[in-house]
Amino acid sequence: MIVGVATTKTGRRLIILGVERENISRLTGGRPILATPEKHGIPEDVEIMIFFGEGPEDLKAELAKAGIDVTRIWDRRDEGKTTS
Repeated sequence: MIVGVATTKTGRRLIILGVERENISRLTGGRPILATPEKHGIPEDVEIMIFFGEGPEDLKAELAKAGIDVTRIWDRRDEGKTTS
């Protein structure tokens, strides 16, 4: 996997994640990937978790299994609405 930080033409920070086939195998095997400031050079107030599920309910179950209390979820199928 590659991780990068860039600035867009509008001045926003852009976090870039490039996953390789090996990462896909890891994710589909139930092993999430965590990008941290210390290891990947992303902004200090950010950690990024990448994980896999067959559908939205599977994804939510994976978060619950990991003990992560999610405050907002955005699902593209909800036309951009956020849910708690």
